[in-house]
Amino acid sequence: YFNHIENKETLFYKLPMEFNRFSRKGILEYALGATLYMPSTKNIAEKILNKSLTSLTSLVMCFEDSIDESELKEAEHNVIFTIKTIKKAIIENSLTITDVPLIFLRVRNNKQFIDFTKNLDVSDYEIITGFIFPKFDDTNAENYLKHLSSINDSLNGFCIYGMPIFETEKILFAETRKEALNNLKTIMLPFK
Repeated sequence: YFNHIENKETLFYKLPMEFNRFSRKGILEYALGATLYMPSTKNIAEKILNKSLTSLTSLVMCFEDSIDESELKEAEHNVIFTIKTIKKAIIENSLTITDVPLIFLRVRNNKQFIDFTKNLDVSDYEIITGFIFPKFDDTNAENYLKHLSSINDSLNGFCIYGMPIFETEKILFAETRKEALNNLKTIMLPFK
């Protein structure tokens, strides 16, 4: 969080530690900070490459409600371009993985999630920290988690995380919340 601050030794009793998308889950679950949420049509690759966002620790590139459905293909191409640009900079040593914010992709729905990930190489997942699942409830949770699990089965010693967004009426309304959350717990436990 404090890359932009000089003289950290005089400010902190315990110095901040570095983290990146390969840090252990116990670190990452507290590392998001103030997340930049943006439409996936926006090009952020250049700002990451020139390190102009040094205090940015996480970002979400959204395929869902921040773009129109007619923009989806353009958005998917932009995200792939961003991932490949960052990956190339890391290979060329002009960027380190610690310079890259934690990148989450908010998918539109399960079909778009599956279709989009068909366009990614295993090495592309080294740049992505996780996927965000909108309107996550007991009607779609298992499909999201099964596909995420199949992705993780293909990776070499690291994983991609899922971040469910609980925003459906079943969860928001007190009358149905307890049952919906209990159903979700049952579905999610095998994928912990």
